[in-house]
Amino acid sequence: MDDLNKKYAVTKKKFIYFINNLCNKKGYNISLSEKDNDFTIIKKLNKLILNLKFSKYTFNVLEDEILSIVPLDKQELNLEEMEQLYIYFYFYNSINELEEVPEIFFDKNMRWQIIKQIESDLTFSKTYSYIDGELYMDP
Repeated sequence: MDDLNKKYAVTKKKFIYFINNLCNKKGYNISLSEKDNDFTIIKKLNKLILNLKFSKYTFNVLEDEILSIVPLDKQELNLEEMEQLYIYFYFYNSINELEEVPEIFFDKNMRWQIIKQIESDLTFSKTYSYIDGELYMDP
């Protein structure tokens, strides 16, 4: 299990690549760099969530979760927060409406499986539904 957690750990480099892919897919003029300090990354992530929010027009509880991790008065991000953001941004983009955060997102033993799934879809082509407390990939 530890080997899998290491293999599918979210690093700053992996996180930046993921966010840049998302921005390119959506056509947003937002780009993260490994040279960006944490505060600059936080500002850009706030800009990204605002762009995503205005393009969605539906309620998704992950907006609030993302904004609670990256408030504008925060100065730095740790790797665990980047991992949460990695998951939250992916599913924010992949689920149309979400009224509650799936419990599986909080299970540290399941995170590597979620991250593995995300890494298999860096083109953001898969969509999901959350029904009766379960997360389903749409056909």
